[in-house]
Amino acid sequence: MNHFTLTVTSKGQVTLPAEFRQKLGIEAGTKLTLAVDDNGEARLRKSKSLRELAGSMAHVGRDLGRALTRADIDEAITTAIVEKEARSDG
Repeated sequence: MNHFTLTVTSKGQVTLPAEFRQKLGIEAGTKLTLAVDDNGEARLRKSKSLRELAGSMAHVGRDLGRALTRADIDEAITTAIVEKEARSDG
């Protein structure tokens, strides 16, 4: 795992180191997501575009045998997040 040090300016801004930007393919206009857990641990991730996510829920609809509802999508997202966090903690 790589670690990078960021410095916060008086305006609350940070500059991402070039090596970090290159590893994630971050360029001007790229959206990032910052998540902070209850322990104060932060994770910064490159957000996925709608194009990258297109079709990623198709298996859920096939499994259910019907069109997806908003509740189905929310539940699938929650399940995926919980499963991913469990994998990264182990």
